[in-house]
Amino acid sequence: MRLINQFGQRVWQKKLGEVREKTQKIDLHTFQNGLYFLQIQVAGRKPMTKKLLINRLY
Repeated sequence: MRLINQFGQRVWQKKLGEVREKTQKIDLHTFQNGLYFLQIQVAGRKPMTKKLLINRLY
């Protein structure tokens, strides 16, 4: 799993071994507002990419 910012820079990455749980938590409190892309790569498959918008009102 990796998180990529709107400029194409990888800002976070986590390598998972065998996944035993259906959900994974990502701590996003340190990331600034903006558009990110969550990319998930499973061995032998094409990567899946989802948009993630962080928009906090401080």
